[in-house]
Amino acid sequence: MVTALGATVLSIEEVGGGWFGGGVYFVTISIDCASIIQFKSDWAEALRWIAEWRERRVGQSGDVTFLIRSETTAGSMCEFKAFIGEQLLTNPLPLAELQGHRVDVALFLLPEMEQYLDLTVLPNDN
Repeated sequence: MVTALGATVLSIEEVGGGWFGGGVYFVTISIDCASIIQFKSDWAEALRWIAEWRERRVGQSGDVTFLIRSETTAGSMCEFKAFIGEQLLTNPLPLAELQGHRVDVALFLLPEMEQYLDLTVLPNDN
């Protein structure tokens, strides 16, 4: 699925396999955006998609990776990191869509591909 929202591109790729259709399934969500506002909109869309994916893959869905690239300024990367931190680290409970999944987040500033965040959140069994 690819949707264009202004200058934003949201791309979601589901990968899976194993013997006889079993195995681990995971999803990579790429978000290319020009602003934090566009990113927040695509984040919400990605979470809706993940909720549907979990329903289709009950017991089989695995890791979730977010690859976020923005052509904004280096100074605004703090806004991206703060939003991601609020979503994944400071909530008392993980987001329902992401509960039980390992979540990896990488945040890059374009065009240099300078990395501003490399975060791994492990599943909480509670």
